[in-house]
Amino acid sequence: MSKKMESFIAELFDPALSFEEVIENNQLSIKALDKQLKNQSCREEMQSRIETVNLLSKAVLAKAGLTAAEKLAGLACCDKEETARKACIDIMQLRKELAQSRQDASAPSLSEEKKAKLLEILAE
Repeated sequence: MSKKMESFIAELFDPALSFEEVIENNQLSIKALDKQLKNQSCREEMQSRIETVNLLSKAVLAKAGLTAAEKLAGLACCDKEETARKACIDIMQLRKELAQSRQDASAPSLSEEKKAKLLEILAE
């Protein structure tokens, strides 16, 4: 793999640079890029970087999802009745969606305190 291609690939995955900037910085035309990407080592390096980025993206989204779920569960115990009611409805909808998407796995359970609070709010 050429130094130019190594530079291109490194810059391509730099979040501070746009695709156009990377192309311009490395003085590559689409035709030249197409030719370079037919090289097996270039393709393997690109694929490796893509897999790494995809894995990291999934990890960030999973962490954010956990934070969002914790905040939503906390809102279910909020003193403001309307906020707590809406949070409970959202939690029930999310549980239903999770159960449907994982038919063979059980949906995550809430603590007894949160279950009691949900029932109390729904009974009102």
